[in-house]
Amino acid sequence: MSPVKERRICHCCFLYTLNSSIYGISRICPVCRWEDDSVQNLYPLEKIGGNSVNLTTARINYIKSGASKPQLSAISRLPIIEDIYLTSDVNEIPSQSLEFSIRKIKTQVLGLVRGMLVESIDILEGSTLISSIARPLKTDPELTYFINTFIGISSEIDDLPTKSTRNLWSADALQIKDAERSYYRDQIKDDIKNECLAFVDILSKHLIQNS
Repeated sequence: MSPVKERRICHCCFLYTLNSSIYGISRICPVCRWEDDSVQNLYPLEKIGGNSVNLTTARINYIKSGASKPQLSAISRLPIIEDIYLTSDVNEIPSQSLEFSIRKIKTQVLGLVRGMLVESIDILEGSTLISSIARPLKTDPELTYFINTFIGISSEIDDLPTKSTRNLWSADALQIKDAERSYYRDQIKDDIKNECLAFVDILSKHLIQNS
């Protein structure tokens, strides 16, 4: 997989999974199996181009099944932490409204939480990332409870080494901190997975209702 900065966003699942820097060059998202199509990306209600369903339908299918078409879920992969990119390209999706931006964040968080449930995404890394990207969703009381849970986890581990800072720690210190991290993960894993299950249901309901 290419470095994150070289990836482009998938218009269906809103994850950074496309290797090409140019949209519409026959790239298929490994997560949702949407084929990047410049015409369908611009006209989400039109059933033309490389995909047999329109983009609006594909987004709903992804929410329900994890793939742009339910029959493709068997060959789609779950999200990984590298599929989320914190620095958004303002030109990645034309004419983004606030409502659309909120929907994009909800869909990205849904992917993160699904990955955390099956541990394709580490629950501590996932919690930290959710705490970073999901704050705009805190205007909704139903979502705020879950987001605060992940913010709380992130605050508990903010003194632990991250991938980008590990080189600044000594080997002995890393061994101690890694043990702390593993212990904390084991203590909260089951409870957080239960929270993730409930959060998936809530996010899916919100996204389908506002489709």
